[in-house]
Amino acid sequence: MKKLVLGLSLVLTVSTANALSNNATFVAVDNSVETNICLVAAKEGYQAARNAGKTMSAKYANASFNITCNGLPVKKFAKEFNQSNTVVT
Repeated sequence: MKKLVLGLSLVLTVSTANALSNNATFVAVDNSVETNICLVAAKEGYQAARNAGKTMSAKYANASFNITCNGLPVKKFAKEFNQSNTVVT
């Protein structure tokens, strides 16, 4: 019985976190290049963030793109929060 309750709790927690990520609103706390790249990643995806980084600063024009957004690598952050792929019903 304990395993069943634990399993159901885990499923509910994961599904709630997924539902919340689709409704997130991102707000910049400063006007840095890194913040703007994270906002683009959340709204438009990873490739758009790379393109934005290239146009914003020569520092981000190279192949190494080591930015973290809210503690996540920008690629993973974009994958989790990409709002352009979200279906609105």
